[in-house]
Parts: sequence; C-alpha cells; structure tokens
Amino acid sequence: MPNQISKLIISLLASANFLGSSSFAGQVPEFFRSRTGDVGKVISSVKKGSVRLEAVSPGGRPVYSVSYGEMEPYVRTANFVSAALSGHPEAFARRAEGARPVLMVIAGVHGHELETVVGALNLIRIMETGKDFRGRAWDEISEKAARYRLVIIPCANPDGRERVPKNSFVGLPADTMTYYGQGTRADGTMFRWPWVKEYHPMVGGNVGFLGGYFNDQGVNIQCDDMFFPMAEETKAILRLAKLEAPDLVVNVHSHEERGEFLISSFVPPAMRARNKEIADRYLEVMKKEGVPPCHFTRELKDAQGFWAMDLTDALYHVSGAMPVTFEGPHGCSDSLAYRIDYDGILDTHLIMYRELLRIGLEPGGFRGKPGVPRGNWKE
Repeated sequence: MPNQISKLIISLLASANFLGSSSFAGQVPEFFRSRTGDVGKVISSVKKGSVRLEAVSPGGRPVYSVSYGEMEPYVRTANFVSAALSGHPEAFARRAEGARPVLMVIAGVHGHELETVVGALNLIRIMETGKDFRGRAWDEISEKAARYRLVIIPCANPDGRERVPKNSFVGLPADTMTYYGQGTRADGTMFRWPWVKEYHPMVGGNVGFLGGYFNDQGVNIQCDDMFFPMAEETKAILRLAKLEAPDLVVNVHSHEERGEFLISSFVPPAMRARNKEIADRYLEVMKKEGVPPCHFTRELKDAQGFWAMDLTDALYHVSGAMPVTFEGPHGCSDSLAYRIDYDGILDTHLIMYRELLRIGLEPGGFRGKPGVPRGNWKE
C-alpha cells in the first residue's frame, strides 16, 4: 500500500500545476547547460586545460576535474593536521615566493543544484574561449585566471544530477525543488531539510523517491563520514584537495535565496573573519553590478559549530585551504526575495568567480595579510 501511495503522489507531483508545463521547460535557454551529457560534451571539448578522471560514481558515471595553469612544486614535510599543530601549517605545502595562487572549485555536490553545474561549465567555457555560452566575454576572468592554478570539478555527483529530470527550477515552486532534491518517504511525503539528514545513507524501505542530494549509493557527499568516507566521490574530492593544497576552495551549492557566501564553522577564527569579509564584499559587488544578491547578511555568530563538520570544513582539515560555501539561487517563485532570471543566476556565479580571482591576486591574497606565510591562519 505505501508504494501505491508513493506512486500516486509522484504522479500528482508530475502534473503541470506542480512541476510547470513542458512549454516552460522548453524556455530554458541554451546556455543553461547542466545535464551529465552537457558535462561530457564540455569535457571532450577541453583543449587548453587538463582533464582527469577523479572517480567513478556508484552508478558508473565519471567524475572529472579540469585544471588550468601549471601545478607548481611545493615542499611537504607533514600532513596538514600535524603541520598545523606544529605551529607552522605552511609545512604542509611550502611554495616558492611568487608562486601562483591555487583556487579549487567544486560544483554539483547535490544533483538538483543544477545551477552550480551551469556556472562551472560556463567557467570552463570562458577558460577555453574567453566567452561564456551566451557569447559574452569575461576578459577579467580570462586575464586573472591565467595567473592561477585553477582546478574545477564541474559535477561531483553525476548520479544525483542524472536522477533529476529538470533543467531548471526558475519560476517553479520551492516544493518542486525540495521534492527533486531531498526526495520522499515510501508514503510519498517529502523528507525536507534538515530532517532528510536523519537517514544516511538514504536506503531501505522508508525511501520512496531518492532525491538528487544522494548518489546511487544513497550517500549525501556533503554529509559523508569525513574520516571514513562511504562515497568514492567524497574520497576523490578530499584526495584532490590534499594533492593541490589550494589557497581557497569554493564548494558551490544552490538554495531558495539569492547568491551569498556562508561562513565556515570548524576553521580558525582568523579564517572565519576573512570569510565574513569576502561574503560582505561579494554582496556589495553584486549590488553595484545590478544583479540582486541575497537580501540579508551573514554574521560571524551564524558560524558557530555546534554539531559536526561537513565537506566544506573537512576540506580545510585535509588541505589547509580556506574553505567557503557559496549558495547561488535556484530562481524559485515562492517569494519576491527569491526571484531571479536565467541570466541573473549565471551572472551570480560568474561574478563570484571573478571576485575570488581578484581577491587572490591582491596584496595578502586570500589570507588578506601581506607578509603572512601562505596557509598560516594564526591571529
């Protein structure tokens, strides 16, 4: 009986009133590319960058990285935790004076957050051609990125992305996004956040529709066991971060609101403060650009770590990088505070990347303090 109820509810959710008509889906612009097939096509077109297979998902789908700029040598005498506890965290990756900054981008950790894949694929397009898929030039991104080691994972959870049939949530109710993102119980009721995290991995008879949060193993990569990861995708992300020792890693997500940086919790106080500076700066830049950002400002007190670290925090502890979570907009229609169009969503992401590229080349770089050794976040 529960399975019959689940099928009935899924059928109702597929109606035009809930999911939007097919004519609306047909209005998704060509530049808004996020399908796993789109990822494959972009990967196959890369000529200036280097492509590497980082993992194969439980569903047999590839997880790629694309890198630009030379990987310059560094000297490592300790893993990061040991280096940090020595009082010299830079011992994890001592680089030569003037070595290029390293920026790592992770997109598509949650399969329904397809806008993150759109942004990452357009960033790769800019790196290859100087223009996004709209044909719009981003000269500053091209010029500044040429001075970086830039590493991009365009879709970290291809299983989840493949499971979600939508190509956009623009103009659709937030419940549509929630259904496809977090899935349903066997009786068809939606799990919703944060209760969806009570069951992990998401397997067994209580699961109706498995949402895009999860890979085919039922693992939410963002909330994996960071000490003993269950997902090959999680292992690959942490392994790549350890290898690259980035100065900053941005874990790109989507939410109902407009674009903003969250403030990481389980990192040094100086890093949280710098995270807050970058978050505030981004909101001001967006206002000047005329692209609507998040309508409220995050505060340091919001970053109190009460329970446990997630993937973003873990990236610091394995690589020494400043880890930041960026939340871009889905474009859902429930509130005027959420509404933004396709161009606005893409610009939200590309302006974010441009701003990070600017910051890393300024005096003091991502650390924000000239003369402080890279990787050292002591006060």
